[in-house]
Amino acid sequence: MAASSAPGLCRAPEHIGFKQTVHGGIIATVLDEIMVWACAVQTRRFAYCAELNVRFASPLRPGEEVLATAELVSNRRDRIFEARGELRDASDRVLASATGKYLPLKRPKSRKCSPILSATPAASSTRLRQAPRNFEV
Repeated sequence: MAASSAPGLCRAPEHIGFKQTVHGGIIATVLDEIMVWACAVQTRRFAYCAELNVRFASPLRPGEEVLATAELVSNRRDRIFEARGELRDASDRVLASATGKYLPLKRPKSRKCSPILSATPAASSTRLRQAPRNFEV
């Protein structure tokens, strides 16, 4: 499972939608990003999003701390990856959930995208543990 916390997500005015809520497109982007990383970590291949479905459960306020989690649900013979993800607030309330289908890049292109994916499995695991887990949009 991939996870990343985002303290103060979307403070910029251009990220704010109607009535002081974070724009749904920003939330969808965060969920897409965390799901593609869940696929990449598990399969050692990057992928393009082919289908993305997002359900918005509660509004996200600008500056609110959130936790994004995702997991690879299915790998269909390395031709399509299916993932699901969630965005939760500090009180563990689900703000949005998503499912996605991803088409993997061919192996040589995928390795060029990230040194994490081109390393040996042991080295990749070490690099992922050392990689920063917090990000701010």
